[in-house]
This record gives sequence, C-alpha cells and structure tokens, in this order.
Amino acid sequence: MRPNAEQSSGRSPSFSGFDALSFVARVLEASVVVFTRSRFGARYFGIEGLGVILWAMVFIAYWGDQSVPTPSAGQFSWIGESYASPRYATPSADGMLGFLGVWFLAFFVARADILKRRLKGDNEHTRYSGLPHRLFRAGLSERSAKISLEPILVFVAGALLQEWDALVGTFVMFGAAGIFVSSAINLIHENRRLEDMRDAQIEQRHLAERFREKRWM
Repeated sequence: MRPNAEQSSGRSPSFSGFDALSFVARVLEASVVVFTRSRFGARYFGIEGLGVILWAMVFIAYWGDQSVPTPSAGQFSWIGESYASPRYATPSADGMLGFLGVWFLAFFVARADILKRRLKGDNEHTRYSGLPHRLFRAGLSERSAKISLEPILVFVAGALLQEWDALVGTFVMFGAAGIFVSSAINLIHENRRLEDMRDAQIEQRHLAERFREKRWM
C-alpha cells in the first residue's frame, strides 16, 4: 500500500478557500489522467467522475458551434488586425462524443483494476490520484512527474490533437492545466501537514522536558 498524504481529506481549515479551485482542478485532471496513470484509489473517481461528464457537456454546448480561427504556418494575428488568409477549424460535437466514449472505456478499465487489486489485498490510499505511466515519469519522482513532466506532455498532446479536432485538443489542454493546479494544491496541503507534524513534535518534546523536570507550574 502506497501512503499518499496528498489525497487525504484531513486538511487545515486555513486552506478552506482552496476547496472550490481544488475541486475544479480535480475534475479537469480526472478528464485526462485515466489515459496517463494507473493504480487509482477506490474513491478517486467519485464526484469528480460525474464532474467530468458535466464539464464535457458544458464544454460542447458552449464551444461546439463556434468557429475557431487557426492561422496557417508563418501567419500571425494581432488584436485589431485581420488574418491574411486564415484557416478556420469548425469544432463539432462528434469528436468530443468520441473522446468521451474512449474516456468511459478507460474509466471502466481503471475501475476494474481497482476491484482486482482490492480482491488481492493490494490497496492504495482510497483518494490516490494514480501513478503516472513510465513515459510520464522518465526517471523523475512521482511528485515531480505530476507537477512538471506530465502536464507538459498532456498539453503538447492537446496541441497536436487540435490539428485533428480543435474541441478535443482544447479539452485535453484544459486537462493539462488541471493536472498542474491539482498537483500544486496537493503539494501545498502536504507541506502544511508536514509543518503541523513538526510543530506537534516540538510541542511534545517541550512537554516531555517539563514532565521529566517535574515543572508543573
């Protein structure tokens, strides 16, 4: 079992202002990490899984019928200036619906892996956000991979997907941002908990010294 303090629900009250941002980031993260990670915790895909579906529907409804200008190579656009001869990529819901179909397939594979491991007694923290595949670690620690290499590679993948479908590519790029923000927030929470543990250790040492010296007053 891999200890995973970053996904623990025991957070300091002083960080309550991050809750909304943290939830949005986890939803964006969950929209892509089913393809880049494995060994998820049993409760990782909770409300966030439903959030991915709602986010995808809102994304399709808002951007699905809009034309997105995409300049050809060597062309530039500036505010207030028109394109010389722009190429327009018209997003449609078809690509996003296909992406959601693949996402559901990866989601069910992840859930099946969770069940298989639980039956074997091979458990992770129930809120564990998954272990990045070897490509997304490349010799880095898990924490470094999640906050640096993985979001960069996912963002690049989204940019490449825009050549095929602008809507899917942009959706994946939002997911890359979610990975980075979620990992950064988790790191902040983990560091604060480590500081709290260190403070508790210092307090206990001070109390132990007073106890040994019988300084009751």
